[in-house]
Amino acid sequence: MNYYLDKETFLKLLLTLRAQLRGDVNLLLDTALDVAISDPLSKPAGICRTCRATWRTSVAGSVRDYIERLIDRKEALLYHVENALERLDNGSYGICQSCETHIPAEWLFSVPYTSLCADCHSKQAAA
Repeated sequence: MNYYLDKETFLKLLLTLRAQLRGDVNLLLDTALDVAISDPLSKPAGICRTCRATWRTSVAGSVRDYIERLIDRKEALLYHVENALERLDNGSYGICQSCETHIPAEWLFSVPYTSLCADCHSKQAAA
């Protein structure tokens, strides 16, 4: 396959992934806002009136923390996608940043934002 066609294909793939991740982050932010301003949680069976406020605070904190972790993960992935788009622009996309060999298209289709070939990725993950 022609490299120019590959570049266009990966550009479209990365732009689509970036748009999806931005949408995911926005949805999670909307969800977090909705959780923050929604009606109080109903009292579960077996919790006394005195403990209900503590329970609500605990559950709200857990939900908030969970959503924040999801947002952090999506934003980290978005950061990698942005870096891949920069590498695509400067001509270093598809070249392993560790061993400097060409990354096979199959691996790039699997992980389009990667900066490492599969071998170097495996070595790094094992370390």
